[in-house]
Amino acid sequence: MNFQTLAQRRAAIALKRKKKDESKGENFRGKNEGNVVSGFPMLIRTDGFLPALAYAIENKEDKQTQLRKPKNQGEFQIAAALVEHLTNEGILKQSKSPEDMVRELALAADASQLRRATAEALAFLNYLKRFVV
Repeated sequence: MNFQTLAQRRAAIALKRKKKDESKGENFRGKNEGNVVSGFPMLIRTDGFLPALAYAIENKEDKQTQLRKPKNQGEFQIAAALVEHLTNEGILKQSKSPEDMVRELALAADASQLRRATAEALAFLNYLKRFVV
């Protein structure tokens, strides 16, 4: 039986993401190597959770490979961390990727689930910001 507090679970996912960030070269950096984790909560507060996620999963075509890839890599990594955390907390039921999270929250969630996801995302981002930046 797991007796961890919500704060411990938030910190554990944030630390796991930091370790993954360091080992795989995936990072939470934006254009010109800027920090995107600090600004993402404000993006959620000003535009809303779904528009912020839509920005995070926006794709572009890679000119060399002709494949689609995230336009905003740092924000995409934030969205991936949010999928992991919100799924662990039982807020998301069927999301495996940031794109799935947007579909679930936009099409299958009711207003209370979206509010809960938004509040928990903001709380989690406080931990992510402290550990990753």
